[in-house]
Amino acid sequence: MALKENNCKNFIHGFEGKQLQKFYRNQSILPNQPPLIDANGDGIGQYSVFQLDNKGVYTLVGKWLAGNKLELDIEKVRDGLRATDGTTGVPVSVCSVPCERGFYRAYQDQTCCWTCIPCDITTSIIVNETSLPNANLDSCRFIKPVHLEWLSAWALAPSIFSIAGIISTLFVVIVFIKYNNTPVVMASGRELCYCMLFGIALCYFVTFILVSKPSSFICTAQRIFMGLSMSAVYAAILVKTNRLARVFKANSPVRPKCISPPAQVFICSGIVTTQMSFVLFFLFFDPPATDIQFPTRIETVLTCKNATQHLAISLGYNIALIILCTVYAVKTRKIPENFNETRLIGFTMYSTSILWISFVPIYFATQNNFKIQITSLCMCISMSGTVALACFFAPKVYIVLFQPYKNVRTRHSAVGKLVNQQMRFISQLTTPQPHFTTAEPSTNCTAVSIMDVKSSTLAL
Repeated sequence: MALKENNCKNFIHGFEGKQLQKFYRNQSILPNQPPLIDANGDGIGQYSVFQLDNKGVYTLVGKWLAGNKLELDIEKVRDGLRATDGTTGVPVSVCSVPCERGFYRAYQDQTCCWTCIPCDITTSIIVNETSLPNANLDSCRFIKPVHLEWLSAWALAPSIFSIAGIISTLFVVIVFIKYNNTPVVMASGRELCYCMLFGIALCYFVTFILVSKPSSFICTAQRIFMGLSMSAVYAAILVKTNRLARVFKANSPVRPKCISPPAQVFICSGIVTTQMSFVLFFLFFDPPATDIQFPTRIETVLTCKNATQHLAISLGYNIALIILCTVYAVKTRKIPENFNETRLIGFTMYSTSILWISFVPIYFATQNNFKIQITSLCMCISMSGTVALACFFAPKVYIVLFQPYKNVRTRHSAVGKLVNQQMRFISQLTTPQPHFTTAEPSTNCTAVSIMDVKSSTLAL
């Protein structure tokens, strides 16, 4: 109005922003077109609508006019939506579409966006550790736990070996009983030999427990007999070697104690009882039970609960016995040749040490293959008994059966001398003789005779 009246002074000093806003709301650029600004003060424009077709080309398909009017060329829009196979589809304004059956969502950075990835045989929406999807991937099926089967090669091989070992052990027992009073058997320490044979038989028997289907009873038997079998063998060997070391100890004026057969058996029983005390302790605080292991996603294995931990505890005690036996075998390696049992014990312990050094890495490195693990454990325990049977008892049985002329009590044979001397000095060994330690030795007592007395002591 100020412009129409040509009053510039009033226009400059009296014009307000509301007047300018009101002026623009009623103005238009093109003839017969709406104003530039709507009632809310927002700009009113015109827009061209382009569509990206399946060839990657933008095509003009319509216009958006002022006044909220949209003009579209429907045919052009349909042509742009037409796929390469001739079908048409309506675009959906979403980040990701729901996945079809057989696919699962792999989420991206945003939780509303994902990628559909095909499911494999171990993937399902509601599956748990003991189940797998079925062939149609619409439900779950239970995975049946597996265990070592009796007719599998993994169980047959150690079982056949153990049967042969039990037969061999029974044969040695029969030979020892039949020739119980012969010099070779008597000089071997019959009582401790029978303890060793009992332990060797248990070493073979353990195989049948290990390859059986795990249950509470089987798991209990595994804990008991695995420790008992080996401790019976190595406790007897430890008592033997300890007695040898004490009897042949140089410059010892005191008569060794606890070298009689009853005392030796009592000490051996105490060592085995200690092993069994550990076993019973853990049986009480950790009762045996079965457990399901998952070596792979598609396999479940029925095993004993905490089998590896209890095996390590049992092996720890027996490995300690093996180490002590080996140390004593080294200490007694220079004992006179006429008492060659020390050499046999040395062969036994050296072979046993090599066997267990080889076994331990194999067992703990095959945690995901229960067949190799059980079979290797069976063979190692059985081989421990076989080593003792072959290295310690086989030479004695060979002399008894095939060299009977060496198994006679004569004045000139080494075995005969040993037995005759032990009968001659039995009273001195069972009753302390103070004059042996205080009086000077007679001129007729030679180094050989002193050594023979010690050899006689060993046979008792």
